[in-house]
Amino acid sequence: MSMTIEKKKSFYFQSERFQDVNLEISNICNFNCWFCPRGAMTRPLGKMNFENFKKIIGNLKESDVISNIKIAGIGEPTLHPQLIKMVRYIKENTNFRVHLTTNASRFQDEDFRKMLLHAKIDKITISLRISNFSWSGNSVPTYLKEESYSDSVIKFINEKYESNSLSEVEIAFFKSSYYCRYIVGKKNDEYIDTKKLNAFIKKIGQKLNITIPSYDEFTDNIKSKLQYYIEIPITPGLIFRFDALNSWTTVVDRYRDKKNCYPAKYGACMGLLDHFAVFWNGDVSTCCLDFDVRNKLGNALEENIKKILYSHRAMRVAHELRRKRMPTKTCQICRGGKTRLEKLVNIVGTITQIK
Repeated sequence: MSMTIEKKKSFYFQSERFQDVNLEISNICNFNCWFCPRGAMTRPLGKMNFENFKKIIGNLKESDVISNIKIAGIGEPTLHPQLIKMVRYIKENTNFRVHLTTNASRFQDEDFRKMLLHAKIDKITISLRISNFSWSGNSVPTYLKEESYSDSVIKFINEKYESNSLSEVEIAFFKSSYYCRYIVGKKNDEYIDTKKLNAFIKKIGQKLNITIPSYDEFTDNIKSKLQYYIEIPITPGLIFRFDALNSWTTVVDRYRDKKNCYPAKYGACMGLLDHFAVFWNGDVSTCCLDFDVRNKLGNALEENIKKILYSHRAMRVAHELRRKRMPTKTCQICRGGKTRLEKLVNIVGTITQIK
C-alpha cells in the first residue's frame, strides 16, 4: 500500500471510529442451531473471567475507537454467570452503549428477566430463528419446552413496559427469500412455521393491547423476498427484524467440507469497516464470524487495541476488504459457495448490499 498512515486511517475507519466491537464473553452455547457457524468451530470452549473483562473494557475505553459494545459472539452470553455484573461495570465506568444478543433460553427464570431489565442494557436482541423445535432436530436442548419458551419471551416484553425499562427490545425472526429458495435450496416450510409465528405475534399484540400485522403480512411480499433483512418498528422500544438465510448462515457446511467448497476471491464485508471482534480469550479479529479466529490481529489482554487496529496486518486486511477482495482463506470460504452459482450470488449480493 502506498497511502500515508493518516490517509490509511481515514480510509480504514469511518470518520476515525468504528461503530461496534463484538465482544464474546463465552463461546459456550446450550443451542446447537443447524444454521450457526459454531458447528464447524474447533477452538477451545471457554469464558472470559471478570478481571480480564475489566482489562479489555479499560483497553477499549482508552483506545476510544468505538461507541457500542455488542455482547454476542459464537456463544450464548446469558450462560455466563457474571453477565449482569459485566453489564453494570460497563454502564458505571464508561459511556459505551451496550447491546446484548441472546437466544432467550434463560427467560423462563423470572428473577433473571428482572435483573436483565434492571441492568439498563441499551438494546436486547432476542434471536427467535427457530420457530418449530420438532423441525430443528437437536438444535434446542431437550429441557426447553416450546410453549413455555415462547411465553417467557412475551412475559419479558410485557415486563419491560410494566417496569418502564428504557431497554430497546428487538426480536429477530427468520424469513424466506428467493436466495433461500433458489440458491440455498431451503423451502419455507422446512424451517419456518408461519402458523406458530402468527400466533406468537398475535399474543404480543394482545399483551401490549396494540394491533400488530401478522408474520405473513410482514414477509409475504416481493420486497421481503428480495431483501436479506428488514427491520420494522412496532411500538416505541420494540422492533421486529426478519432475516433471510444468507452467506454466513450457510457457511458451516462450507467449512465442514472444504473440498466441495468454491472459495471466492471477491465480495464485500463489514469487518474492519464498522466493527471488529474481541473473543473470550482476548484475541482480536476482523469480524465476529471468524469463529475459529483464523484472522487474528492481536490480543487485547497483551496490547493496546488501537495499536492492534493500526498494525500492518490489520491495515493490509482492511485495505483488501475495502477493495472488495477477500484477503484470507477464512474470508474466501465465507464468501464462497457449495456451488458455483451460490458463490457468484454471494459475491454479487454482498457487493450490492455493502457499500
